[in-house]
Amino acid sequence: MRPMLEIVKGGFSIIDMFVGADWVTKTVIVSLSIFSIFSWGLALNKIVFLRAQIRKVIFFEGVFLNGNKKRCLSLLGSKENNLLVSVFASGYKQMHDISANHKESALLAYDNKDIIFNTMRFRLCKEIDKLEKGIDWLATIATVSPFIGLFGTVWGIMNSFHSISSTTNVNFSVIAPGMSEALFATALGLFVAIPAVIFYNKISVIIDNVSERMDKFLPNLFYLLLGLKSEG
Repeated sequence: MRPMLEIVKGGFSIIDMFVGADWVTKTVIVSLSIFSIFSWGLALNKIVFLRAQIRKVIFFEGVFLNGNKKRCLSLLGSKENNLLVSVFASGYKQMHDISANHKESALLAYDNKDIIFNTMRFRLCKEIDKLEKGIDWLATIATVSPFIGLFGTVWGIMNSFHSISSTTNVNFSVIAPGMSEALFATALGLFVAIPAVIFYNKISVIIDNVSERMDKFLPNLFYLLLGLKSEG
């Protein structure tokens, strides 16, 4: 039995089609192959990164819920990339700056509390932006790949018609190479686009869940800061 990757009647394998194709079709195939490798690498790397961040967020939540304030403070000096620790550190620094420039009683004023909270929220938005970094490439690849494949399809069909017009002996072997290239370009475009769409949706859902979780936890961090200051 012949390999499934071969065109049964024409006898063209994928390698044969690529070698025999013109520079336009080769450019389409190489471009889509690069997009596929890039999108898979980006998506898998992003998923691993997000899962690691989720574990760190859950860890910090656990430390907080256990009432271990000293442990929370000790995490401020940690070099680990923890989203909640980064948000907590931004509020702590803002609170320290306010305390250094105002009287002790000024910290309890509404305006100063508002400044601290807004500082933490701004930092939270920055951390969410870091989570989203790069996923726009997945959306772009998912959108563009089918059109690149379609371009390769049209070009292959044009080659087939050109082959027909340049010979008086019209048979399947004349149009087979161009049609094979056309169908392969279509399939390759879908092969690249479909996983990119799935990865983009999956990663977007994970980021939304993490963002919502941190946003709900933000007031707890804020009141933890105020509690630490009042105890000090």
